[in-house]
Amino acid sequence: MTSNEIKEELRIALSEVDIIDRAISVFKVFNHTFKSMIKDDNFQTNPQGLFKQQYYKWNLVCDELIKDGFDIPKDLFIIVIRMFSEEEKTIKKMGWDKIKIPSHGLVKALREVKEALLSLEQNRNNHGV
Repeated sequence: MTSNEIKEELRIALSEVDIIDRAISVFKVFNHTFKSMIKDDNFQTNPQGLFKQQYYKWNLVCDELIKDGFDIPKDLFIIVIRMFSEEEKTIKKMGWDKIKIPSHGLVKALREVKEALLSLEQNRNNHGV
């Protein structure tokens, strides 16, 4: 995803009135970003490079959105990566495991979204769906 695509999608996501809807929309933008990374030919050989590239894109976009008045935590990409990605090896290599996840309304809502997703997955697994 390009920086402009990320910015436009995040701007729409962050415009949601309800904080849970906002968190779901931010997760969808992250998911879209992550899927585009996985499709990249370099993902298998250089995942750290792609993570770093997306981190810089998201950081620049978030800085711009904060200047535009959006209330979002710094390092949003790292926060979402740590909450939703299973790439723990890459997260540790990047040093992102050492970055403190802030207490912020959007972060709390993202945690609720994660819990709901885990619950749905568990129910699906328990019922063979």
